[in-house]
Amino acid sequence: MNLTGYILDESALTGYARNVPDWHSFVWSASQRLSLLMVPAAAAAAAWARTATEQQRDALQELLDYPGTRVEPLDEAEAAAVGLLLTDAGQPDLLAVGHAVWHARQWSLPVVTTQPESLRLVDPEIATITLGA
Repeated sequence: MNLTGYILDESALTGYARNVPDWHSFVWSASQRLSLLMVPAAAAAAAWARTATEQQRDALQELLDYPGTRVEPLDEAEAAAVGLLLTDAGQPDLLAVGHAVWHARQWSLPVVTTQPESLRLVDPEIATITLGA
C-alpha cells in the first residue's frame, strides 16, 4: 500500500492550535492533496497539555476532527515497542517524540515538526519537514 501523508508531532499540533500561519497553510495544502494527517496519541496528549486558551483547544479539536486526520492509539504492544525504541536511543523521557518516530518508521512517512533535533535524538535518520514555530 502506498500511503500519502504526514505524521504530525506535538509541536505541529500546538502550532496549529496557536494559529501559526505556516501550520494552517500546511494543513490546507495537505487537505487539497488528500494527504492523511496521522497524529500519534501521545503527541495529541502533549498538545492538549500545552493549549492554554479555549480558542487554542477549539482549534486543536478542529484539526483532530478533520476527516483527513487519524489519531493513532498507543495500545499495549505499541507502548512496548515505543518504550524499547526510547531505551535503545537513551531517551526514556521523550514519549511523544518516540511515538511519532515509531509511526514514521511504520508508515515510511515524514514527521512534520518545529523541532527536528528532538526527533533525531531518537532516530538520527528520521525524515522530517520543518516549519516555523
